[in-house]
Amino acid sequence: MPDNENNFIDKFIDFLFSDNNAALYLVLLVVLGFFLRVIAAINLEPLADDMHFAPGAINFLSSGKIIYWDQSSGLWFAVTDIFYKILGVTQLASRFSAVLFGTMLILVMFLFVKETFKDNKLALIAAFLVAISPFHIKSMMAEMDVMAMFFVLLSAFLFIKALNKNGDKKFIILSAISIGLAIYTKVYPLLFIPGMIIFWFYKNHKDRIQIKTDFYKTLFLFLAIIFIFCLPALTHNYLLYKEKGILDHQFTRFFGLGNKEMYSWMAGGDAKSDFIGFFFGRQGQYNGWPTSLLMLYSVFNADPVIFIFGILGITLLRKRKDLLLFLGLLFVIPFFYLASIMFLIKHYLFVSIILTIPAAFSIRRISEVINYKTNFLKLKHFVLLILIFSLIYLGMNNCANISIYKESAVNRLINYKISSIPEDSLVIVDARIYRGQAAWIFNDRHYLEATYLNQLLSLHQNRTKIPIETYFIECVKDDCGWGTIVSQPEFNESMEFLVSQFKNISTKQATLNDFQGECFAVYKTTLEFAPESLASVDSTHIWWLYPLGYDKKISQIFDEYTPKTFLDALLNNLSLAILYLSILFAFLSIAFVIYFVFKELS
Repeated sequence: MPDNENNFIDKFIDFLFSDNNAALYLVLLVVLGFFLRVIAAINLEPLADDMHFAPGAINFLSSGKIIYWDQSSGLWFAVTDIFYKILGVTQLASRFSAVLFGTMLILVMFLFVKETFKDNKLALIAAFLVAISPFHIKSMMAEMDVMAMFFVLLSAFLFIKALNKNGDKKFIILSAISIGLAIYTKVYPLLFIPGMIIFWFYKNHKDRIQIKTDFYKTLFLFLAIIFIFCLPALTHNYLLYKEKGILDHQFTRFFGLGNKEMYSWMAGGDAKSDFIGFFFGRQGQYNGWPTSLLMLYSVFNADPVIFIFGILGITLLRKRKDLLLFLGLLFVIPFFYLASIMFLIKHYLFVSIILTIPAAFSIRRISEVINYKTNFLKLKHFVLLILIFSLIYLGMNNCANISIYKESAVNRLINYKISSIPEDSLVIVDARIYRGQAAWIFNDRHYLEATYLNQLLSLHQNRTKIPIETYFIECVKDDCGWGTIVSQPEFNESMEFLVSQFKNISTKQATLNDFQGECFAVYKTTLEFAPESLASVDSTHIWWLYPLGYDKKISQIFDEYTPKTFLDALLNNLSLAILYLSILFAFLSIAFVIYFVFKELS
């Protein structure tokens, strides 16, 4: 490369890393992080939980619900419903909560590191690691974890800021609101609260602050505010149990109350903490690995840069005992509980967030040592190498997902439906397509799983028929999301026979590819059905216990209740008010973070 080109690159990178350009660099990081997250949200192939939660957010606000049946939380569903109203019911809209709050995590990480180290450059490195983290970017799913972790880290930042200001009550209140929003997004952020309180007592003891009545009043206020955001889940389960004798899935699993058989069909529905397996592993499970090591390896595989430099950074931060203790307390209790019972990588994003702080420190320290001794590897070059590695790693199959650079077939089919399949048409879906994919993709169309086609044809046999434009969606690769069709050869043959019939009476409209090649094929024809047939088709639209869009014309909502007393109605209305207040606080938190960033850099 010519010298003038090298000089230009060096000057441009020097400009970005100049202390006087911290604000500009942070803006560039946010833009880069947002851009990568949007690409991932559009392109990543949906996973099973994606298909579970994305339809559950459709019309959540108009349903009058305050929580979703298997989460004991409702904020993510409400916020995602708002994005559906703005962007349409698309793959990007279903994941936009992760995109937005995941991008804001970049700024919160900057604030946290700036508050703890009082160092702009170190804070920028930490923000950079979050912006380009493969783990973070590949977490752009229709799930709650990214949004919940935004509020957890924001709460941690405000908590540390409060302690640095001698227990400033204003920041304690804001920290409590943030962790409350996290809990109303996903229940497990409750596990971070004990660590925060233990550190609070430790800090007062270390600073020789006498624990007086005022401290306990502030602690009570902190917990009372958090309790407010738990009220919707408590209210829902109290009123549901009072009327129907059942609880939601999380309350049933954790407390063993209600109708346990009701959720027995759920994978992991009866999971219990396995503390022996956490430390020593169990024969025949996960190749005998302790689940603690299994999950740490999964975090390493999801983001090797943050993991490796994070572990190195812990050894280099020996003198920052308070910071290490705080991070350790935030890590130990959640990790101990989760890694003994839940083995999905998405729940461990907090590990990557915690490791990012020491990772940023070690990257800076190592680059300084190498540059001092060899004058070879400056920080700007080190960061550039990490960026290149991450961009390459994002194109690889890791972190339970595939390249972010290849658009998912599901997203292609959603876009095709929007542009080419009329709302009054009938859509017959190959039953080899995972039922959740069909429900998600065609939630706003008259779709029918192919196994019910014969029933539909015979249902209104003696009625007057009308022509209805009909589309058939074929699973070209024989298994689209189930993962079990190979063991069902007879079922596969029955679908192949149906596909051959449709091919004879229709024209092929499109073939939509996934990362493995052809995935879906779309055929179009006109068939005659009774006018009532479309209503019969819609009556099958029940997914994970709820009618799609909470449409009571399809079926009743199983966990709906009617408050019978004034107190019951008051509790329910209060919980609804908390839901809408939480939505307001969630969006205000974005403006709040931006305000703090400008304040720190001004």
